[in-house]
Amino acid sequence: MRRLQLIIFFTFPLFLYAGWAEQTLDKMTTKEKVGQLFVISICPPRGDEHLEHLVQFLQKYPVGGVLLKQAHPLEQVPFLNTVQKKSNLPLLTFADAEWGLGMRMKETLSYPRNLTLGAIQDRELLIEMGRQIGRQCQLVGAHINLAPVVDVNTNPDNPVIHRRAFGDHPARVAMQATALFQGMQEAGVLACVKHFPGHGDTAVDSHHDLPLILYPLERLKEVEFLPFSYAIHSGIECVMSAHLLVPAIDTVPCTFSKRLMTDVLQNEMEFDGLIVTDALNMKALTNYYVAGDVGLSAFLAGHHFLLYGSHKDEVVDSIINELVPEAFEAILKANIPEEILNQRVLKILQAKERLGLHENRLVAEREDLMQALHDPSYQTLISRLFEEAVTVYRDEGLPNPKKKTAYIQVGLDEVTPFFSDLLETFDATAFLYGTEFSLDGFDQVIIGLYQQELPADLRKFHATVAVFTTPYALKTCPETGTVIVGYEGVRDAEKVVSRVIKGDLKAKGKLPVSFP
Repeated sequence: MRRLQLIIFFTFPLFLYAGWAEQTLDKMTTKEKVGQLFVISICPPRGDEHLEHLVQFLQKYPVGGVLLKQAHPLEQVPFLNTVQKKSNLPLLTFADAEWGLGMRMKETLSYPRNLTLGAIQDRELLIEMGRQIGRQCQLVGAHINLAPVVDVNTNPDNPVIHRRAFGDHPARVAMQATALFQGMQEAGVLACVKHFPGHGDTAVDSHHDLPLILYPLERLKEVEFLPFSYAIHSGIECVMSAHLLVPAIDTVPCTFSKRLMTDVLQNEMEFDGLIVTDALNMKALTNYYVAGDVGLSAFLAGHHFLLYGSHKDEVVDSIINELVPEAFEAILKANIPEEILNQRVLKILQAKERLGLHENRLVAEREDLMQALHDPSYQTLISRLFEEAVTVYRDEGLPNPKKKTAYIQVGLDEVTPFFSDLLETFDATAFLYGTEFSLDGFDQVIIGLYQQELPADLRKFHATVAVFTTPYALKTCPETGTVIVGYEGVRDAEKVVSRVIKGDLKAKGKLPVSFP
């Protein structure tokens, strides 16, 4: 009798404290468990027909998450709520908001790109930026932000990362990215660093083909792995993998590599969070593998989420009608050990429980949504970020307000408001590069550069150059004259660069990339 009492005493608390995730998992069929692995795009602008298509799809393939694509917040929120109501279990909602919701959503804010942020010395500003993006994600129902990018952009000609990276120095990238994602997670949104093991030194865009990285493992650990390792030990919730072929790691793409995704990432680097694929419909994989093998191989490598994303009508339809069904069936037929499937699905369900989705999966449909998304403090921070980023690359003195000034604009067909800023101080005349003009009678030259290279015939000038593009353009700037980097061709950058040129602002930023 005493033995029976002890058994009851020790087992009853376990049952009592089993959470929603454990209780839900216990009731799920194998098909429902497999469904939790998949994330598909939803596209509100496509209207009622697309919505009905999704509802029918969910009845047959009960996926675990959705990816928000191009839409307006006022149509995104009710559309998402309708999809949530049609799903048996709450859906995790993913967003691409690397530089804010403006990356994907209409009439929402865009913050500076990561390469601009890489110049900022005050990490507290990046933490606050993360908080603000997190709050805005919550307003439109996004639970996981697929950001920040922590690739180290050591290839200046990288066609897909470039401005999305914080720079080319691993430690600096790690610190800046960590500040940003910690702010996001403080706001209650799960952040996701990407693209593991590192997409920064590629010459091929994985949207179009499979990039090859030939570095030895020692170099990868010193450079590419470092920001991921730093993020892991700083509490990052999610990691996204990259579609890369790295022979030093495996003979298969990283997305399919158990050696990388399980042995290295989870066991050696001790990452215990959620792992999501980059979009499995990207040509880096689909050029070489069939849909069923893509989904199954990614799962076997160790991923929790198999993500499929696009905003293009034909691709979205292909995802729903072909790619996901084929991968779904392939995993079902593979006879995955129940223990492995349960471990992955439990972690997904536990994330949903931590986010409170088991109690309320719907987004508040606020009348003041657009006002909330444009709180004045958000624009104030955006302006401050550009102010803190502006960088003097070379200081050979500022232009003289008393001298007659020629302003040459390169890269745009119309003169920008930057010229109006200059007119407040300088007696200046504007010329568009590519049109005929003469510099006779002018005492000094200011160049506004809005494209990635300065034309060869302007490189001989002694001029003040305002760079409103990638800092890699500095390689083409004149050898003499002051050079000021604003990083982006947006109004906030123009304002702060003009203030530096006038002597009203001292630049604090430091160049996030190095040159030989």
